[in-house]
Amino acid sequence: MSFHGKPSAIAFIKDITEQKEAQEKLIESEERYRTVIEHSNDGIALVQGDTHVFVNKKFLDIFGYDKPEDIIGKPGTPHIHPEDRI
Repeated sequence: MSFHGKPSAIAFIKDITEQKEAQEKLIESEERYRTVIEHSNDGIALVQGDTHVFVNKKFLDIFGYDKPEDIIGKPGTPHIHPEDRI
């Protein structure tokens, strides 16, 4: 590309400082949330559709599982009280 007969280049610059700061804050918040959930004295499971996608250590202890892989990907309804099922 040329400009007034001389070689040139076009550059676009965008300040992403705010975006990066927001991203860092989100990562820190997720880490805090994960720590709270993992160390909770309550059994916590996230079920999407009818499938376990996350369980904390206490959930494993309560239901007698050894590791998350024993329940992740499996149906969630056996662990949900019938009145709480949608």
